Parts: sequence; structure tokens; C-alpha cells
Amino acid sequence: MKPKNLVIFDLDGTLIDSLAGIAYCANMVLEQHGFPKRSVDEHRLFVGSGLRELMRKAAGLKTGESTALLDTLYDNILQVYHENYTIYLTLYQDIDVLLRKLLENKISIAVNTNKNHQLTLKIIRHLFDPSIFCEIIGSNHGFERKPDPKGAFHIMEQCGVKAENTFYVGDTSVDLKTAQAAGITPITVTWGFRTWEELAPYKPPHRIDQPLDLLPFLNL
Repeated sequence: MKPKNLVIFDLDGTLIDSLAGIAYCANMVLEQHGFPKRSVDEHRLFVGSGLRELMRKAAGLKTGESTALLDTLYDNILQVYHENYTIYLTLYQDIDVLLRKLLENKISIAVNTNKNHQLTLKIIRHLFDPSIFCEIIGSNHGFERKPDPKGAFHIMEQCGVKAENTFYVGDTSVDLKTAQAAGITPITVTWGFRTWEELAPYKPPHRIDQPLDLLPFLNL
């Protein structure tokens, strides 16, 4: 395996634990529109492809069904989430230690997420110094949502690193597919929004069970 100079991270379920807050906001919108609330575990399975897709699944709408209603649900959760994005929001244990160790060893870090870009920036400013990341890409920022690899390609270009010298770290099959489409070595985490039993059928080549387990992959 060639030396790695860049690690691209997913955000939710990888760097941050935002699930309870997302569920809180989604349930507030569902209730406003007469839909039943969903459990946190149900929302766990809905996340990964952006808030619009989350609301479609949470409301039980089929793909392409009730697009006007879905537009309203999406607009509403964006507003509610912008107003409540810090609720139940935490870093996963040792993420701060991991990022500091990477930066100390001159390894660039970036974020590639399907979360709305403006929300992504607000959350990163709340939890991190944004300047530590060589690039931050959320949805609605000029690129298709993951697993489309264009955001990852842009990150590598901006950070000046080739795919062969990059790791992609994430917690869902969407992240795995993104990495594979971009020619990047994927590392799948098990502390996020998917269990290993849910991820194993996608045959991830590398698995880590806690953040500091990434360091040996970088010879640190």
C-alpha cells in the first residue's frame, strides 16, 4: 500500500454523532405534517443520503411520489435543523486526538458529506477550527451527492494529493461506493450509523472499530 498524505472523512457517523439531533428535528417536522414520529434507530437507517432522502423515507414516500410534499418537508427540516443543529451533537471519542495526530504528521484532512453544505459549515465551526481541513464539501455545493465521486476528486485536486495517496473514511455503504468510484482506498468504521452486520455484505476491504485504529494504517 502506497503512503497516504490525505484522509477524507465523512461527517455524520464518522467524525460526529448527530443521530439523536437529526431524529429530534425530523420528528418535529413529521409531527407538524401529521406523520407518525420515528424511533432513533429507524432514523439511523434513513441517514446517509442527505436530509431530503431522510424525510422521504421517514414519511414513507416512494421515490418520485408527492414531490411537492417532499419539497415542503425538506424545506422545513432545513429550517428546523439550522435552528437546532447543536442539540445532542457530540464528537465521537478520540476524534480530536486522531485529527491532531494526523496534522502533527503532515497528513491533510478533508470532509466529504451529503449533509447540506451550509449546515456542514455551521457544525464544523461549532466543533472544530475549520482551517484544519484542506477542503470541506457538503451537498448543494456544486457537486452531486455521494456516491458520485466528483466531490472527492475536487478535494484531492484542492489538497494536491492523488487517489493512490488517499484514504476515505466513512460509516456507510455510500462512503465505500464513493471511495471505490474515486479510486481511493476505503476504510469503514463501525462506531457510526451502520452495524458491521449491515456493512459486511458490501465487502469493505478495511475496518476500524475506534478512531485511533486508523493510525497504524498510516504507520503512526
